[in-house]
Amino acid sequence: MDPILTSGPQANGVQARVLAGLVLGYVCYRSIARRARDKGISAQDKDISAQDGTFLKVIYDDPKQDSFDRIDFVAVHGVNTLNTADHAYKTWIHSETGKMWLKDFLSCKIPGARVLLYGYNSNVAVGTAQASVRDHANNLLDRLERKRTGENNREDRPIIFIGHSLGGLLIKQALVNARNNSRYSSILRATYGIVFLGTPHRGGKKARFASMVSRVVQLIFRHPSNSLLKSVEEESIFAEILNETFANQYERYQFISVYETLTLWPLCHPIVPKESAVLGIPNREVVIAAAADHLQICQFKDIEGDDYEPIQGNILKMSDGAMKKFNRRRSRGISSR
Repeated sequence: MDPILTSGPQANGVQARVLAGLVLGYVCYRSIARRARDKGISAQDKDISAQDGTFLKVIYDDPKQDSFDRIDFVAVHGVNTLNTADHAYKTWIHSETGKMWLKDFLSCKIPGARVLLYGYNSNVAVGTAQASVRDHANNLLDRLERKRTGENNREDRPIIFIGHSLGGLLIKQALVNARNNSRYSSILRATYGIVFLGTPHRGGKKARFASMVSRVVQLIFRHPSNSLLKSVEEESIFAEILNETFANQYERYQFISVYETLTLWPLCHPIVPKESAVLGIPNREVVIAAAADHLQICQFKDIEGDDYEPIQGNILKMSDGAMKKFNRRRSRGISSR
């Protein structure tokens, strides 16, 4: 048995020492990776990612296309266990090359693409906020609705969401909320597909370990905890209820579900295993096994890489389907499903 996950009086001291070492080591690791990623971040991107709090920012917008040939990609990050700076942006950056695939790879393959990053306080150890997944989902809807109205915008522009880990649950919650609020009906109608990257639809088997690490940091720095990690833990009541509620919308969307096959040290199993990361929807879901761990699953080194090719190929296919559906509806003058 993994000593980190043991229980009982004799294990308490071992766990405390191991967790303290892990926290220190992980902080050092993230610091090194952060410096490597900083090399590839432009001044404009730093302005975007350094903002504190909630935001929805456009990081790429194809200037060549008119409003009838555009598609929105909305990327949502996951849990920020140790309060990593610029987490909303760096989630998607490869640590060696500094390449951000959403902007540097995907956008150049899809004419009319507009890429938006949603940032929110997902800290669970330091500088935590008490907002729930439902609160963050409502914030996303509010900002996205306003971003898609006004001059040079169309409310019926197709949307493809991309979520990493908790971000996938947040996207599902946003669409559930949108169904219950007529103000966001245009977002519901425009959404064509969702890309899930390591999303724990049924909870993550090792999320409780991350929770243990974050609690150690909370004790050290005397910060309050929040409910975000509980949302992704194995057998999470929230995740199960959300899964059942969102199931009523399966027929509305196309899905790409990517699951990790590698582990993060010192764990012996993937944080989000296949059985949790896959919805299991015949004919509407493409399932991809990624040779990556839970952090690497949303970072790609090279546009020609074997790990990126199936992701890009399936997103391109999804994008093409979204534009064809949009054009069919527009030609018939249909504004609702």
